[in-house]
Amino acid sequence: MKKKFYSIFFSLIFFCCWKLDASENINPIIGTWVFEYMATTYYSDPQETDTVDKNDNYSETLIFTADGKFNYKGNSAGETDQGHGSWSVNENQLTTIIGSEKTIGKYTIIDENLTITTQEEETDEYFATKSVVVYQKK
Repeated sequence: MKKKFYSIFFSLIFFCCWKLDASENINPIIGTWVFEYMATTYYSDPQETDTVDKNDNYSETLIFTADGKFNYKGNSAGETDQGHGSWSVNENQLTTIIGSEKTIGKYTIIDENLTITTQEEETDEYFATKSVVVYQKK
């Protein structure tokens, strides 16, 4: 009887410790995120900033899964866009890949808000930009 008790006892301890360890390794970006707003600064002369709110006929939902994949679905000015890709993080840097398009940005998660900041260098056709997009955890 003692052997059976110790076997069950140690199995429960192992299971509880494993569950605690597994939950600590879950990346907080995993889950469903709903668009709140975006601010894009154009480094032109003069500098301009354009903002888009979720109420401006724009919506987007991102779903990050634990296996490094994500889905997105959105609506902008009546046009629907959806797709999927892969994601990875390294410290505060988020990398997403959709087909051959790779985007790298800094991200933070504070109080159930995901903020992604990306920057684009100036080219012959476009001014340099900085975009800040905020999502709310669903």
